[in-house]
Formats: sequence, C-alpha cells, structure tokens
Amino acid sequence: RLQAHTPDSDLDVLALCGPNVSRGDFFTSCPTVLLAQPHIEAVHPIPSAYTPVIKLTVHGIHVDMLFGRVSDDTRLRDYQSRTPNPLLSSVQPKTPVEYIIEDSDLLGLDDSGIRSMNGVRVTQYIMENVPNFQTFRIVLVCVKKWASINGIYSNSLGFLGGVNFALMVAWCCKRYPKHQPYAILRIFFRTFATWSWPSPVMCCPIQETPPTGVAKMPAWNPRNPSSRDASHIMPIVSLSPRYFYSLKESMVNDVSTFDALLHFASMKNADHTCVPQHEFFL
Repeated sequence: RLQAHTPDSDLDVLALCGPNVSRGDFFTSCPTVLLAQPHIEAVHPIPSAYTPVIKLTVHGIHVDMLFGRVSDDTRLRDYQSRTPNPLLSSVQPKTPVEYIIEDSDLLGLDDSGIRSMNGVRVTQYIMENVPNFQTFRIVLVCVKKWASINGIYSNSLGFLGGVNFALMVAWCCKRYPKHQPYAILRIFFRTFATWSWPSPVMCCPIQETPPTGVAKMPAWNPRNPSSRDASHIMPIVSLSPRYFYSLKESMVNDVSTFDALLHFASMKNADHTCVPQHEFFL
C-alpha cells in the first residue's frame, strides 16, 4: 500500500473476519483450504507466535498472513458489498477502495488480536499524515534500497525493517513538508546519523489510555522498571492512526549495540555522500 516494495519483497496481509470466526477456526481450517490451491505451497501456521501468523508461498512470493476479527462486522459487510471480490470478478476499480480500520474495530480483542491489526493501522496513519505521499514514497524506496545494498535491512537479523524505515521517513516528511525528495533523503541520513539514541522516534505523542472498550496494552515507557523498554537501543515507537492510541511498545526490540553501530556508520557515510546537487532523486 505504501508503493515502496521491490520485486523480491515479502507480502504482509491481514485476513479480517467477522465475529463468527475465531482464531482457532482460522488456524485450523485456513491452512487446509490454502494447501488445496495449486499455486500455494509451504503453508506453515504458527498460532503460538507472539503475533500469530500463517506463513506461505504464493507463486513464489513469501506471504505472512495475520488474523484479525471484528466484534461488529456491519462496516466490514458494507465494505464487502461495495467492493468487487478479486476472486470472483475480473472487473476491478482503477483506484482500490481500502477498508479503514477504526479504533472501534479493536473492541473485544486480546493483545494478539490488537498486535495483528497494528501493521495495517500504522500504514493507514502514514498514508493519512505525511504531507506529500509521493515525496514520502520516493524517499522510502531510496532508503530501503540503500539499507539493502549495505546489508542492514532485516528485522529478523536484528537490523531495522520496512516499517521502521517507513516511520523514520514519515518523521522527516512531517517536519519538512515542503522539501523535495532529494532534500528529505539528505535530512534523513543527517538526522539519524546524529540522533540521540535511545531517545525514541515518534511521529506523534503516546497516549496511554485506549478508546472506550478497547483492552489496555502497555505503552512504551523506559521508566517502567518491570519492562524491557529501558534496554531498547533504537526505539521506534509504533503508533496507530485515528486516535493515536499507542498499540505496542517499540518496533525495534532486538537491535544489538553492534547492529546499531553498523547503522550509525552507514548513515554517516551516506550523509557525506548525499549532496543537494543529486536531483536525480526527483
């Protein structure tokens, strides 16, 4: 949805279901249905994961499928009635109509359910709040390519990942709304090469109080002696859209000191290399 993917990117999807489908139903029945499809293989349900997921491969593309459930599916049914099913109709709208997840959709969810919604909600927040989406997209593509070339792009290996970089680029875009992409790119490297870590990167203030009826989850708080937050080296706080309710602590829980130093060194080198005359970023 951020239009910053590459040909070898993985695909993260959220299967949003009505109240009649439980997480147990999803992780029991869905893998069987998926395995019956000729173009789907390597289906691995992991219901016990911190964020429950089904991993699979579709036409060679790696997919992480999360499960979401709404207690009131009125809006979801209305959306489905207005949106052609891509599996049943060959006629699709030129501009896809996205389902907007509101805070009301979090009613009745446990921690795992709220975490499963988090990625989509962060994407919604970015799309709604960056001043110039095209500028944001160009810079994010450049940053992800730079990180990949330098071997520092992988959450699973302890480096920053796509969501982390998207939030950092959004932070720069919000503070310099009229700057061109090449200027934002240089600001990105200069800002985070000299950032006072572990001061957190936040696109908006944390709100510890959730909307009425939504389960309270721990907001990022490095002063809490009973949490791991104080040990985070590069905290990039994940914030939800709409009411800016903080859904989860840090997006970066496992960046080591060594990995952080690699990021700093690479960003400082990029800052020295990136000069304003390089307008080919436009």
